Amino acid sequence: TPAELRHLFVGASADGNARFSSSHDTLQANWLFVDPESGMQQYQWRIMRYGGRHRPSVRVFPARDAGVEWVVATDTAALAQRFVAGNDPSVAPLELESGQRYFFEVVATNGASHPTTHDSARILVDLSPPDVTRVKVGSLSIADDERVNAEDEVTQLTKDRVHVAFV
Repeated sequence: TPAELRHLFVGASADGNARFSSSHDTLQANWLFVDPESGMQQYQWRIMRYGGRHRPSVRVFPARDAGVEWVVATDTAALAQRFVAGNDPSVAPLELESGQRYFFEVVATNGASHPTTHDSARILVDLSPPDVTRVKVGSLSIADDERVNAEDEVTQLTKDRVHVAFV
């Protein structure tokens, strides 16, 4: 029987999926496959750009002109494997586009040479900073320790703290 997938997360956390990435050249994934009968033999992984409901997904790492379709990892000593794409000099660099969704495709092969393939959740690459429309000094609700005049200027009455809210 193939190995059992315990988790496959995109992002740096082993506790769940990240929803966004602010990097144009790095994505992380971590996973845990187990096979108590024959152990794990190897992992293969790649990064795909999500095509949408009516377009196919496209491999972006390893790059299509790199001469390989998968990154192969045979170090199965650790139960959870963590790979950072973008820092491997043997394959072309990773170039992620803002506004695109990406996911990891992972093939785990056990000691009996049975492969199983799983995809991670999709992560959105967002390279643009948020737009700050205004900054309000003081708490979001008027408190006893601040006064607001007609020009929305806030006077903070305490000397030990200042509240700032980005809205």
